[in-house]
Amino acid sequence: MEDIRQRDIPNRQREAEWKQKNPGAKQKKDPRPTDICIQMLIDNLTDAVFNQRIVDAHNNGERYIYTIVDEIEALKKVTSKGSTDEVGLLIRKAFDNSLAGQERVGADSVSGIAPLRWNFNASTTPPNARRFFSKMVNDGTVSRLDISTIIRNDDQEDSDDAAPILGIYDHHFAAELKPYIDRLEAASGLIECSQARKLSLDMKHENSDAARLYESEAYRVFSYRANVIAWLKGMVLYVAHGYKWSKEIAEFVRWAQQYNLWCKMLYFGQQLERELSDEIEMQKQVAPQNLLNLLPDEFTRDEYRQMRLSQGRGGDGNATLRTWTNRRYIVYDDTVGRYCKTNDYKTKYSSKP
Repeated sequence: MEDIRQRDIPNRQREAEWKQKNPGAKQKKDPRPTDICIQMLIDNLTDAVFNQRIVDAHNNGERYIYTIVDEIEALKKVTSKGSTDEVGLLIRKAFDNSLAGQERVGADSVSGIAPLRWNFNASTTPPNARRFFSKMVNDGTVSRLDISTIIRNDDQEDSDDAAPILGIYDHHFAAELKPYIDRLEAASGLIECSQARKLSLDMKHENSDAARLYESEAYRVFSYRANVIAWLKGMVLYVAHGYKWSKEIAEFVRWAQQYNLWCKMLYFGQQLERELSDEIEMQKQVAPQNLLNLLPDEFTRDEYRQMRLSQGRGGDGNATLRTWTNRRYIVYDDTVGRYCKTNDYKTKYSSKP
């Protein structure tokens, strides 16, 4: 990100100078320079500033804006609303590059709509992550995230609990990285890679099979966008390496998808399973059902009670049987010990729900 950070410095300075020359809304003399583009955002913005950054980035090369925070809660300050719901909406719009912005009537108000191109990095703990995204597990927000984690091994001896060894990111590292960054900066237009597409389709089928083997609807739901995220990583590496695909890139893409899915299932899988199950139950009860149509033309009392149990009905149901009999929907055959639907009922009701 260093090249973007350095590019932002003169743009921030130009914006500050413009503000000094035009301090008040009624005193503005000069229009704001249209070529100002600031991509690295702080985590304390107004809606107007966030909107301005989106439009500027779009008008100056369809670039992305970026936020990094030490704690996920800080993302609530990206806009004036300061709510987790707003963060979830931004995440969904950003993943899909949906239109975002604001329209204002005032001539001096910040107005503009553009595709939301926004990336962010945020850290937190597993309990905080669950709390923050508790209302966003089943609305597509969590599935749009790329999640990683650190698993602590409590069985390790104290002697192994040493500080991690970090890399040295000096000018030698920057020089080594520069050719890859330059290729990404130079990329434009529609870029296709047949190998990446084939791998993505292969993983899609593998995920479908895995969801059946796991008997997990949550895994199936999470797998769709995990596949997209992995494919995007592969495309970035494809471009950065001079439009060359390799076995190493393919292996990384496959691993990245599996790892992302593993993290999502670990922290959000059980909640999504419950909510998806509740949806299925809700769909079953969305409208009243003709209970008699759920039974065969001839049925025993035990079959009738099993049907009631499957529909979540309490009690023995004897009153309902008496009602059906009085209405001439059914008759009881003492010889075989079965209830039988009448011809009048079948003619009038059997084809109806």
